[in-house]
Amino acid sequence: MRTKRTRCNLTDSAILAFNAPAEIKNKLPYYLSGYDEDGAPIWIIEAGKWDMRKYVEKVKHLKTVQFMISKFGRFEQITRNGSLKQGWVLNANHQELLEFEASKKISDHNLTDSEIYAFDVPAEIQDEFSYYLSGYDEDGAPIFIIDGGKWDMRKYVEKGGKLYDAMDVFIERMYLTFRDSGLNSTGKQFVALTDMEGFDIRQAGDVKTVQFILSQYVRFEQIARAGSMKRVWVVNANALFEGIWRIGSRTLGTLAESMEVFGTNKDLWKPKLLKDLPRDQIPEIYGGLPNHKPLKVFG
Repeated sequence: MRTKRTRCNLTDSAILAFNAPAEIKNKLPYYLSGYDEDGAPIWIIEAGKWDMRKYVEKVKHLKTVQFMISKFGRFEQITRNGSLKQGWVLNANHQELLEFEASKKISDHNLTDSEIYAFDVPAEIQDEFSYYLSGYDEDGAPIFIIDGGKWDMRKYVEKGGKLYDAMDVFIERMYLTFRDSGLNSTGKQFVALTDMEGFDIRQAGDVKTVQFILSQYVRFEQIARAGSMKRVWVVNANALFEGIWRIGSRTLGTLAESMEVFGTNKDLWKPKLLKDLPRDQIPEIYGGLPNHKPLKVFG
């Protein structure tokens, strides 16, 4: 069953008939300005004046950027049939544009969870984006490790086409594997460790690649929001990755509270990892025992 992407479960007719309070109508107005030469209606939204945070703060587990990006995702779902002729965003700063670009690409496919699992991912993609089940924590939660800094996402972003789609699906399958493995474990949750060593300007300096990375934060939040994530650590994060994290973490809602990002000083993050992860369940490089071998490699 595919993760639900909207907070309400109303039909289109029910949404159109919904009686929104006058306060909301006054605070979030938009208007029909006219028609273009082809007769297409021109809608104008002064979104920069909308105080969404005022109302988002009334929902404890939701954040404003998360809410905004969810609306872009819903907009894509509604207009994907071709009803959108053209859209413009004016007076946007660089960070707003990155967040907008991320939200436009929540997913390039419309596959169900079962179809994602069954998708025939090329061996090239599986080798490039491998990850592994390292062991289990003391509560029985699976520990997944990802060498994210070694992933050459830009290579496939630039290629586009089927290999790009396969990368997108394979990473989403990884998130589903985390969730389902956690829910099926005695710990009922999963933990993950992402090593960003090797992440460089080639990845961080390409707008489309950053767009893809940010879209993966959005998809991860959608899959893990129900409570399957116990803890996530990111280690060996350099300044390039931290810049992306500052934007991406804002899309994660309350999940970000259970995620920690550390720099390259192993003496700082190893002791913190070992407070939660048994030494005999993780590799030596992260404070574990020598000759540790993963239980299963995916890819």
